[in-house]
Amino acid sequence: MAASIVKIFFCFLSSISNFASFAIFKGSAVLLVLAIQTLRVPGLALNVVLKNLQVLIKTGLESSWNLLTDVITSLVCGAFDLLKEGISSLLDASNESEGLRDSIKSALGRLIPEFFEELWGLIKNVVSDLWNNYKDALDYVLEKALSKS
Repeated sequence: MAASIVKIFFCFLSSISNFASFAIFKGSAVLLVLAIQTLRVPGLALNVVLKNLQVLIKTGLESSWNLLTDVITSLVCGAFDLLKEGISSLLDASNESEGLRDSIKSALGRLIPEFFEELWGLIKNVVSDLWNNYKDALDYVLEKALSKS
């Protein structure tokens, strides 16, 4: 039961993350193309502007990615520290009940590997969706900004 709830939660979290990254990248790409087409400059200057913009976007994304990974890492570590403290205090409080402690340990022994497997799948899915949305937005900008229309 708990594993299916974790799967549903991770699926929901992955979908929200994919939608947010798609909206941010696609919206930024459309606005950028609109700005470039509005302020159409000669070909050489446009290439210089695009190269500088590409460097700016890559630098900003790298910084944002590093900050995001640091935040996620600290949140996950904090959550697991709280979980570990809660479990250890629960086990300490149940010293008089040996059977309860053994059943909790066996249940956690089955649940924790499934949780980490689902968490790893979520992380891979979010990173893959983020990368694909970034590539699609960049392709859109390059295609529309460099078109003759």
